[in-house]
Amino acid sequence: MLHSVNPAARSVLFMCSLVLAVGLLGGCGEKADGPAPATAPAAAATPGALIGHEPIKTYDSAAFERIRTAELDGFFTMSTMTAADFRSGFPTTFRNVALHRITYGSVIPEANNGPVTAYGLVAIPEGATDGTPVLSYQHGTVFEKENAPSNPDASIETRLALLQFASQGYIVIAADYFGNGPSSTVPNTFFLKRSMERSMFDMHTASLEFLKQQNIQPGNLFLLGWSQGGYNTMLHFRMLEQAKVPVTAVVTASGPGDPLYLITRGMFAPRPFDAPWEAAALSNVLFAYETYMGLDGCSKAFIRPDKYETARGFYDFERTIADFQNAGGAHLDSIFTPELFEAARTASHPFWERLGETRSYLWLSTAPLRQYYSVRDEVVTPELGKAAVDYQTSMGKTNGTSVDAGPNADHRSVYARALVEGKSWFDSLK
Repeated sequence: MLHSVNPAARSVLFMCSLVLAVGLLGGCGEKADGPAPATAPAAAATPGALIGHEPIKTYDSAAFERIRTAELDGFFTMSTMTAADFRSGFPTTFRNVALHRITYGSVIPEANNGPVTAYGLVAIPEGATDGTPVLSYQHGTVFEKENAPSNPDASIETRLALLQFASQGYIVIAADYFGNGPSSTVPNTFFLKRSMERSMFDMHTASLEFLKQQNIQPGNLFLLGWSQGGYNTMLHFRMLEQAKVPVTAVVTASGPGDPLYLITRGMFAPRPFDAPWEAAALSNVLFAYETYMGLDGCSKAFIRPDKYETARGFYDFERTIADFQNAGGAHLDSIFTPELFEAARTASHPFWERLGETRSYLWLSTAPLRQYYSVRDEVVTPELGKAAVDYQTSMGKTNGTSVDAGPNADHRSVYARALVEGKSWFDSLK
């Protein structure tokens, strides 16, 4: 059974306000004196401090060959493209890679900077020495708690990144976002902008300390992320440059730079091939914002009463995506009340206003940036997938490029192309 946080435990850990504001929907809003974010449970370390580490396992040539063949085939099941379209871009010879689970200290900004213990993966290829390049990988949305980088055997997207980069001599680091991964004890921080920033930045700091203990001085730093991880990569990119941490180059694959646009486009301008799990993602965002931002009552105001327990259990990792879909989760209006749609039209409700503050690209970056997108992507539209390059180029950026992954490239195919071409580009810069 998956580890999860039930509502009672969440109440104890997070002390959410019980006083509801009178807002647009009466039963859903901020407190009259402002939001009352939750308070995170105490942790034993300061942000970025390395608390501990443990070996997971070593991926050898047999493991990587299995990832390159059978697992790549499985990744493309029901995709618009096949593994054969990309397999030649993945390596055929491999270094052994030692995988380590990192435990580090961080804080949850949306919970009054309450301390939290966080987790992530550091993958070190055999023969790594001073100057070995580092890939910071940001993972996509997961609907099962264990599918996080610190548990790589349960994360195919992480294994593909390890195949393409770690087996070829890159150190790979990857944060589990707060609430993801089998070790996390806090609710999912799904699309909480500031929590995403902290989880990745503090993982970076802790990883440097771990590598120092391994007598490795890392080389150039590269960033890559897919889907939600593409969005998070832009957040991480900004925070690193703000802290004067040199970044050599950045790739995003199907990164939704504006979560408000991502969600409302699916509500009001659906396409025939849109992903059937959009309602599940919106439900999780709603619960995350309610839990961490003092928006008490929003989930019950916006989710139909007969679907509420299924949606709550899904957010708490107690129910599966299949449970959610069987409850009507393939259709937004089967899960959500008309009030949600009405509030979304003007984006003036506290939930929509908070979501509107999460865009990841409204700044001017220095390092080179490539964004991969596709018109056939069932999750992220081309406008959204290349929004950072378009915006920053208009502000004077001269080293941003958007790359069309092809007319038949769906969400997974965009990721595969970004892995293949991103590796070649990074190699030319390391």
